[in-house]
Amino acid sequence: MEVPPLRDRREDIPTLIAHFVRQACLRFHVTPPGFPNREIERAQQYYWPGNVRELQNVVERAVIVSRGGKLTLDLPESGKAPSSRKTSAPVPMVPTDPVISEQEWRNRERANVLAALRQANSRISGKGGAADLLGINPGTLASRIKALEINKSDYK
Repeated sequence: MEVPPLRDRREDIPTLIAHFVRQACLRFHVTPPGFPNREIERAQQYYWPGNVRELQNVVERAVIVSRGGKLTLDLPESGKAPSSRKTSAPVPMVPTDPVISEQEWRNRERANVLAALRQANSRISGKGGAADLLGINPGTLASRIKALEINKSDYK
């Protein structure tokens, strides 16, 4: 069974974007951002060498960055099909975003939670609380505080 690449099914892109936005919003506990038609058009014009999985990653990254605002897809301007390309051989992907190790990610997450707790004067929930500042559920924040082994002495 052969499934055509996403670049050959551009009419599916708006539906896929809407699906991936819903999934990401549920996963990251954020309100769905609006996504302008120009972003959908940009996505339909992009070449998609990485296919549907690349689209999913781009949408998830856009949801994380938007935090309730407008969805802006991070697509390179050179996303057009290469003119010399004759076959449908895979295009090697060049990493454009820096990779962060798991330990560095945890350190950044911990620092971000601590900054929110300090800014909220140690309040976890309620308007202006750390969970509100981070855009997450207070229960989720409490779980993160426990997982990151954050003590009150760390942020007071």
